[in-house]
Amino acid sequence: MLVKDLLTLYRNDPFIRLISERIQSKQPNDYHLQIKGLAGSLDSVLVASLYQHQPASSLLVLSDKEEAAYFYNDLQNLLGEDHVLFFSNVL
Repeated sequence: MLVKDLLTLYRNDPFIRLISERIQSKQPNDYHLQIKGLAGSLDSVLVASLYQHQPASSLLVLSDKEEAAYFYNDLQNLLGEDHVLFFSNVL
């Protein structure tokens, strides 16, 4: 299975469509979402699917640099290098 096919399956999933509708909603109660229970790289697949559903700039903040680097790598593999940037606070 190609990555494109995997993302198409997720993009058409009713749960992903519901999340996408909530993000695009103008209702104040719909702005806050909490999704629990994602394992492995499913969080990256979720974000990539939502991006394909509604391409828009997003800022994702992760716990630490290592977690962010893995997430960045997953998104690059799913969406392509042109769509993902990595910002790091170097102190």
